Amino acid sequence: MSFAKLWRFQQRHRAALTDAGLRRWEIGEIASRVGQLYYAFYLRTGEGRYLSESHAFFDAAAKRDYFAECRQTPALAQKRLRHRARHVATCLLLDKLGEAREVVEAWRRDVDEYAADHRPADAAEWRALKSKPARAA
Repeated sequence: MSFAKLWRFQQRHRAALTDAGLRRWEIGEIASRVGQLYYAFYLRTGEGRYLSESHAFFDAAAKRDYFAECRQTPALAQKRLRHRARHVATCLLLDKLGEAREVVEAWRRDVDEYAADHRPADAAEWRALKSKPARAA
């Protein structure tokens, strides 16, 4: 898979890439894309190993805080919100409820920051999603 090769390449050469101008959120974008590919494979095949791989990439990007600087523009802030939503989905499917709660709380904070910082037209939609109560398992 070419995205996995790209991920390994950036791991080996991260210092040179960041020195050349690659931003942390761009590294996170690579991780998120690889996670999305594995998630798509999971949806097509139903094989749990693909779901686990997807979660591993979403979790790695979250733990390394690759999307921390994504408050600058609405487009970057939306990347952060979508990443968190995908991360929550994999947590729930893998029955990692404690982790899912933590990601949901971070997502809710991100929604508030997004709406306050950018006052986008879609802020009401994100807030509506945010205000829906989380169901306990």
